Amino acid sequence: MNSVVGLIIKEADTHDTKHIISLYKQFRPNWEPVVDLNERLVNYPAIVAYKNNDLIGFAYCFHFAPEVLELANIYVEQHNRSSGVGTKLLEAIECSIMRSNYKGLILSNNNDYKTEQIKHSASKFYLNNDYNEI
Repeated sequence: MNSVVGLIIKEADTHDTKHIISLYKQFRPNWEPVVDLNERLVNYPAIVAYKNNDLIGFAYCFHFAPEVLELANIYVEQHNRSSGVGTKLLEAIECSIMRSNYKGLILSNNNDYKTEQIKHSASKFYLNNDYNEI
């Protein structure tokens, strides 16, 4: 795994919203947040990855059940994949959850929606990061 020079991982806030939407629209041009993304960034764990002041990845959660969150989205810009950015985002989300009152995190993998780029199953990524498939 290559390290990414100049990588900054930080908690997301509402200043990151337009950058998240812009980055994700490269992958899904017709995507519009179903819910208020600002609300998710403020109320649930959310992490962004910047490289040289450009957003290259993000991860955010939403409420799934009492004391349980779901990883709503994790995305790394295509040219920065397989560099460890996704793992760093996932680790940061996990740390944020551990500091909160939530007790668990579930992940789901959906290949059903249309994208501009080839969508690869994230199952291998999750398994490599010590999650179990159920």
